[in-house]
Amino acid sequence: ELMNDWNMDVHQKQKKRDTLNKAEQLFGLEISAFTSLSELEKDLGEQGFVFDVYGDWKETLGGWSKQLWTDVQPESMARGTEQFIQRLKKMDSKYKELEPYNGVNETVRNFYDSLPLFKDLKHEALRDRHWKMLMDVTGKTFDFGSFTLQNLVEMRLYEFKEEILNIVGGAARELSIEKSMPGSRRRGERGAWLSKSMTATVWTAGLYCWTPVGSKRSLMTTS
Repeated sequence: ELMNDWNMDVHQKQKKRDTLNKAEQLFGLEISAFTSLSELEKDLGEQGFVFDVYGDWKETLGGWSKQLWTDVQPESMARGTEQFIQRLKKMDSKYKELEPYNGVNETVRNFYDSLPLFKDLKHEALRDRHWKMLMDVTGKTFDFGSFTLQNLVEMRLYEFKEEILNIVGGAARELSIEKSMPGSRRRGERGAWLSKSMTATVWTAGLYCWTPVGSKRSLMTTS
């Protein structure tokens, strides 16, 4: 929209320039060069080249953002994003020196950097309690029943990479505990255990001691 406004403004100035040049020619006067306007036309053309990429990116991301989280395919989005990264890389150096280029490049890169986190958040071990932890970390709330990629993008996950990895890692270890306690009796027991807040103590490399808060019982697991 901003580019459209600028283009309209320049177009109006071009019409005035042409009218004045015709009048100067009619009266035999020296034709004014309007150098500033010519430079503005050039700059706007270069800026427009960068904004065209941004427009295409915004349209692509808009299509992805409407997908429900359950339908999101990080690998497919990674391939699509890489095409934009290459498109930006191949731009002439004169475009890369423009301020809009840095903004567009950063926007695309931030999304690309978030994709591995999207993939992590598809882990089978994640339960409602882990999504609640994610909301607490990011300060965002959402309804998981209607949760879309747009909701996830708005969380700016690339700013919480370490926290997300900790949440997913903890969920994976909980699932490992769950799978190590088979049987109907164990299922009831593991449910009681996993509903509690736990503390983990690293005894040796790769060996964890899980203890529910307020309990004297512990469970040993490997990482």
